[in-house]
Amino acid sequence: MLRKKDLKPISSLENVPKNLRGLADDIVLIAEQIYGKENIAAIYWHGSIPRGDFVKNESDADLDIITHKTPVRGHRKKRQILIEKILPKWEKLGIADFDVVAIGKDELHHKDREADVFFCATDSIKIAGDTQFDLNFSLPNTTQELVTLLSGSFKLWIQYIKGGELSQQDSKRQIQKRTVRAIYGLAMLNGAPYQRNWRKYETSIMTYLPNYSKTYKTFIEGGLKLTESLKIADQVCVDLAKAGIMLKESWD
Repeated sequence: MLRKKDLKPISSLENVPKNLRGLADDIVLIAEQIYGKENIAAIYWHGSIPRGDFVKNESDADLDIITHKTPVRGHRKKRQILIEKILPKWEKLGIADFDVVAIGKDELHHKDREADVFFCATDSIKIAGDTQFDLNFSLPNTTQELVTLLSGSFKLWIQYIKGGELSQQDSKRQIQKRTVRAIYGLAMLNGAPYQRNWRKYETSIMTYLPNYSKTYKTFIEGGLKLTESLKIADQVCVDLAKAGIMLKESWD
């Protein structure tokens, strides 16, 4: 059963290590350069860093830029060029990568934006913008809806990684985190509470999904080859589908 109290925001600027707080200024500057200062409705920083779960050389910087006008074609490429310029500075301080998304405010209710908006509502701090959004509409009503929201694109990610679009290192990192989260989705369907930090799943997995406890430990330790991880990921997809989770067949 989904407990809404587990979805309440727990992030804060105080949770961000002091040497990483300047990252927000860099992203705001990039956002203003690409989208225009007056067009920035809000910028949210979510994920492990503002939540207080930063792990050096593992944690990504996850940010969502919400604009008044829908971003025009080509904005991602321009934004990525600027992000790549600042990445070396932040890699030295332990940031693994940047995951930055831009969303027009008229797109907030779109199906393909559900997960991004959910994380902004439950797991973020606002670092810029002139608009106060009520994002509670993105909160799921059932555990089934929550697991679908969090793992509905899991099959697509597996296909993307198999396609060789990412480096070997990034592929291993992405399949590790996404598979562990999908496994925990199965545990939630069996009664486990919602837990944000994927490195703290062990107790609940042992209780609610014991047949996956060994697999979870192996993934956390990071000792699997990519081919082995992908094979397990495929099986998790099968188990999610058997549990009634609708997995997306395309990014559209």
